[in-house]
Amino acid sequence: MTIAACNAYCAAGGYSYSGLDVFFNWRPNVDCDYTTQATATAVGASECSYPCAGDSGSLCGGQNRVYIYYNGAPPPTNKPVFGSWTYRGCFTDNRVMRSLHKKIDIPGGVTVEKCASECKANNYGISGTEYGIECWCGVFLEGGAKAQDGDCGMTCQADATEFCGAADRLTIYQDTQAALVDSHHCLQTTRSNFKLVAIGKQLGSKTTPVKVIDVNSVPHVGYSILSVRQGCSDDPSTILISS
Repeated sequence: MTIAACNAYCAAGGYSYSGLDVFFNWRPNVDCDYTTQATATAVGASECSYPCAGDSGSLCGGQNRVYIYYNGAPPPTNKPVFGSWTYRGCFTDNRVMRSLHKKIDIPGGVTVEKCASECKANNYGISGTEYGIECWCGVFLEGGAKAQDGDCGMTCQADATEFCGAADRLTIYQDTQAALVDSHHCLQTTRSNFKLVAIGKQLGSKTTPVKVIDVNSVPHVGYSILSVRQGCSDDPSTILISS
């Protein structure tokens, strides 16, 4: 390891700070970041006295001591506003219960602008970028919780000057021109192993008979539907149980 190799490695990943230190077994270690963390404290240069493995004439930090270099490049940012889209923050996501249900492939790599544009073109008012390479769209957030902005620390695949979420983290933007969501509309989404095919709409005084089944009393029957009532679907036979 050399200082030049460390700096080049971090710069290639879009990082403006690079650091060299050593593990407990005295193996060299490379650290990259967009800024120095609040826990960092300056110490005397004599404490960073370990020679670099690839260049004995240079020093590569020490145990629990990091030689830090800065290349002057500005750190990535979350744009507060672009076009009709407004930054809403970093939100949690998971692979079992997605916070946004529609994934869209972006030719040429993901940026927040490209993702938002594709979401808008497909009539979605919320866009989310994840893991630097994924674009997700939706009309509302499905259970995603607000996280610290710093949790969304991966830069976008096609633009290292902006953040695109992280593992299980979404950088969320909302289209202020999009109509507010009516929760009575049919919405496609997922919940664990169940797919929500419709949300019921109030039809005034009209009632619809629903058959109630005690699943515990018929253990030999395996139902794939959690609950049903009058709703909308392209294929009612797949969601209604005959009485």
